[in-house]
Amino acid sequence: MKKEFCLCWGVLLLCILFLSVGCASTQEVSQRPSPECLGIWINTQYNTKNKTAAKIVYYPDMTWEAYEYDFSKKPTWRGTISIVDFWKDDEGCCWYKVTTNQLGLNFVAYELWRIGEEGTVLEGVWSTGIMPDYLDQTSNAYTVYYRQGNLARIVKVEQ
Repeated sequence: MKKEFCLCWGVLLLCILFLSVGCASTQEVSQRPSPECLGIWINTQYNTKNKTAAKIVYYPDMTWEAYEYDFSKKPTWRGTISIVDFWKDDEGCCWYKVTTNQLGLNFVAYELWRIGEEGTVLEGVWSTGIMPDYLDQTSNAYTVYYRQGNLARIVKVEQ
C-alpha cells in the first residue's frame, strides 16, 4: 500500500514537472521575434536630420540598431526590443505590439507594427505613453520601412 502511494505521488510530481517545463518553454518562444521582423529595414526619405532613423536592423537576440542615414557605417541609436503580442490577420499581414528601450536613456516606446503579406513593408506607429491600438497613417508617429536584406550579410558594429 505504501509502495503504491509513493508511486502515485511520484507519477503526479513527474506530470507537474513536465507541464511546468512545457509552459516555461512556450513563454520563452513567444518572446523571440519571428523571422518576419528580423533584418534590415530602410526608408531613404528619412535621410535627413529629423531624428527618424533611415535604417533599422532587428537582431534575433532582441536588440536593434538604428542609423540616421541608410549609408551610415555606425549606428546612431541602439536598444532592446520586447514583443508584447504577435498575430497574423486574415490578409496574411504580421502584427506586433512591442516595447523598445534605447540604451543609455530612460526611454521606452510602445509600438504597433504591421508587416505586409509579402514581408517587404514594415509600417508602424509609436507612443511614449500607451500602446497604440491602430495604425494611424496620418500620425506624426507613423513610419514605414522597406526590407533591404537579411541578417546573414550584416554584423553588429562594436561600440
